[in-house]
Amino acid sequence: MKEWRLVKDTRQNSDAPRPFVGLRGGGRLGAASLLVIFASAAASAAEEPKTVGLKEAVQVSLVPLEVTVWPKKRESDACLGLTIDDFELLVDGQPQKIYAVDPLGTTQGTYTHNAPAAAEPPPGGMSFVLFFDLWHLDLFFHDFIACPPTKPLAFGEARRFVNEEFHEGDRLLLVTAAGWPVVHYGWIRTQADALAALDRLERNRQVIMPRQEHSHHNGWIAGIESLFLALGQYPGRKDVIYLVDDFRFDDVAMRMYEIAARAQANGVVVNAVDLLDTCRAVLCQGGGLACTIFKDPVALNPLSRDTGGKLFATDRIASAVHELRSMRKCRYLVSFRKQSGEGKRRPSISLNLRSELRHDLSLFAPSSYETAAAAPSQTDNNNALFLLPHFGRGIAAEVVLWPYRPARKRDRWKVFVLARVDRSDDEPWPDELTELNVSVLVHNRSKGYGQYKKRIVGEDLKTFKESGGTGLMLFPLDGIRPGETTVDLTVTGNVEEISANVSKSFDVPKPPGPGEARPWFLSDRMDRMGENAVMAPSLDEVVTPGEFVSFIGYGCPPKDGSHQAYTGQLLPFAGGLPVSLPLAWLNGGDGSQRACGWLAGKIDSPLQPGLWTFKPPTNLGGDVGSAAVQFNVVSTTATEGVVPAEARP
Repeated sequence: MKEWRLVKDTRQNSDAPRPFVGLRGGGRLGAASLLVIFASAAASAAEEPKTVGLKEAVQVSLVPLEVTVWPKKRESDACLGLTIDDFELLVDGQPQKIYAVDPLGTTQGTYTHNAPAAAEPPPGGMSFVLFFDLWHLDLFFHDFIACPPTKPLAFGEARRFVNEEFHEGDRLLLVTAAGWPVVHYGWIRTQADALAALDRLERNRQVIMPRQEHSHHNGWIAGIESLFLALGQYPGRKDVIYLVDDFRFDDVAMRMYEIAARAQANGVVVNAVDLLDTCRAVLCQGGGLACTIFKDPVALNPLSRDTGGKLFATDRIASAVHELRSMRKCRYLVSFRKQSGEGKRRPSISLNLRSELRHDLSLFAPSSYETAAAAPSQTDNNNALFLLPHFGRGIAAEVVLWPYRPARKRDRWKVFVLARVDRSDDEPWPDELTELNVSVLVHNRSKGYGQYKKRIVGEDLKTFKESGGTGLMLFPLDGIRPGETTVDLTVTGNVEEISANVSKSFDVPKPPGPGEARPWFLSDRMDRMGENAVMAPSLDEVVTPGEFVSFIGYGCPPKDGSHQAYTGQLLPFAGGLPVSLPLAWLNGGDGSQRACGWLAGKIDSPLQPGLWTFKPPTNLGGDVGSAAVQFNVVSTTATEGVVPAEARP
């Protein structure tokens, strides 16, 4: 429990400083233990006792809420100078006495987390999080021609914001989510780095072609709460700019107090811009949304309102940020005593201004707060920490599922889980780190296929520290059914901040029949498997200069045993002529070419940087039952040599 110190002047002096609440020692906001000392904030040690006034110490528990009072007329100063008497509070419908109201001003944060000095935002700077919700972007323009493609619109407006409103001292975090959030690149502090990061992110294959199918939002809610908890590791207020079309909000609405409480406890405020602003009022005959439930924002309003943020009726991120920056002078910290006997249920908060002030002012405040009983568990904290790239002295993990041969049981696969663990920074390892534990869990929604655990200690750990990574680790499993399969890779050390976690889902196809081939992979390495050298799937589907780059697929020749030529196609995402990629059978285990086995084709000519798609040969089923492979060429690639004839999975 962290200590708050409230200094309050009890003298009858209208010029005395107002009460101020600040955090000492770090920690997330919540129902904190407050030491209240009534004393003169302006008094010096040399003052006479008679001028100091009454001093008394009591122990109380307060809930702090950061709120913003928005003037309804631009450039108005009506939001300044508000006092405790200007606010009214209801908690769970019951009037609640407000303990203190303190102006936060333009540079003062609500609290300072116990983080490294390098994590501190510079004075006067703001912390922005651009949150691209890939589940709910680009949903409407296919069926409503008046609505724009919102993903390119969001990236375009993000660049405009960086060019126009990203100031010196600000910092920016880029987050995407296709169900579960992914934090990219860490905090960005310059315009040049922000623009380069947006360019890379927009070309990311998982951003271009995300999985959008979902039947509920349970995982989405858990991901949002984990993201807020992760953001709480950083100091100060974090303004999230939520980028989304819109969506049916029914199952999320029931848990908004929970989401709002997690945001309040971690200094997070969600704001939203309306990317569909131009088509909501257009009639359906004109391709708009005016005759649908989305004629007005459905999800955007509660997500922003309940966290104390604002929905801006514009698609301009820069305009929204300009307003947010100008309203920092209108922020207040409102504190009240916590309720006795609080449980896990998040209380409802209704904070309002006095009725006579509401004509000129609007108040934006969280709708709930996090009770001690509802505080995150250690598992929640660990999962949140795993979201953060390059946090502390950490490690990063990558994983891929490789169905390499059908199992004897019909429609099942033998698979390898390929995993790699690398250092995520160059800081010295702590001397007390003596052990790393790697856990690999493979499962689908209804069945666990198996779990592997590996300890890295002694000489292996010494090698890991010196080389900066484990190299490729292979974990075999048998009997994997077609369908979606998830691999959870968790790495923990005996030092708390050394940890990594990745959870990835893979679509396992049916084993191929005669004249078919699937699945297909980009291969960028040769690895030893027993006495054989084999081409292994890429962990990141990124092509860099000097890599051994091929495409491999598991296939079965036609029943008639006829010899055919097989050619795949490499298609540039930006348009242009396709590149042909001849494929050849690798030798089977018995030296024949009639049995099912692997085909391979090597990229032996330069490819232009950018996103590409590999299309399998049409005379091997094309991409029916096996998705095409998207990959990213980050620089011109020219590889040399031929595929070794003895190479075989």
